[in-house]
Amino acid sequence: NCFILNSLDGETSELIEKYKIGKNFNFDDNSLKNVLVDILDNWSFYEKYRNNNQILLNEILDKNKIYSSLPSFIDEIKC
Repeated sequence: NCFILNSLDGETSELIEKYKIGKNFNFDDNSLKNVLVDILDNWSFYEKYRNNNQILLNEILDKNKIYSSLPSFIDEIKC
């Protein structure tokens, strides 16, 4: 299981926050250096985040769930 560091806005950062699978940063206000120092200083808090990615995989990124939703998604975009 991984702890994710992310600098992308949008859906990626929302998933990271919602499922607590890592930490978001930007290169202006919350630099990578600051985020790494925070993570290392507070690893006992962030360590559990590594295991949360399995929840994300099961709830959102499961291939069976994705494939089963494709027909209705395709029907929606046809209109």
